[in-house]
Amino acid sequence: MSPSENVYFFLVGVVVLIAIIGIWLIFIERKKWAISLTSVVVIGFVGYYVTYPNFKANTHAERYEQLINYLEDNYPDKEFAILPKRYGDGYTVGQFDVNDIENPTMGVTLRVDKRGQVRQKGYWSKQEYPTQQELWREIEFLYGDTYTLDKEKAEITKHDEWIDGELTAFQGGNVGAAEGIMDPVEEEAFIENHKGD
Repeated sequence: MSPSENVYFFLVGVVVLIAIIGIWLIFIERKKWAISLTSVVVIGFVGYYVTYPNFKANTHAERYEQLINYLEDNYPDKEFAILPKRYGDGYTVGQFDVNDIENPTMGVTLRVDKRGQVRQKGYWSKQEYPTQQELWREIEFLYGDTYTLDKEKAEITKHDEWIDGELTAFQGGNVGAAEGIMDPVEEEAFIENHKGD
């Protein structure tokens, strides 16, 4: 269990201890009643503690199935990789990393709540610092708005490449101008200045 769950069970244990003390103060004359009620409270607490990991695993499995149905309904022509399939330490119940099979280096984090609604919590990338040859894929998905499963790839065209210094100039298509992308006049001046490099 995680440290936060241990704190949670510690606090519940304190409440159970206060309840037991209250039971004994109320039933001071009737020891059989006090023992019976204390036994019920202690058995309930121990049972809750023992079954809690199973409860979380079952809840995660139900939400995994809800996510599968959501993806099949909203993206019938795509295949996805979804992690984690089973709940374990270090994971949050109902939170999944999802990526298109065709693009395993980028994806989104989806959360399925208690009502079965799926929401995007963020996006992720396994590429820490792409090489010049891999840069186009990162730009293709991150150009413009934040990455989502609905996002269409931007039209990126390669205008020039300067291998020695590893600089590549790209220009975006129908999304609009982005910072750091040269307009045609700047690009021509840049190319002229670096022809001898």
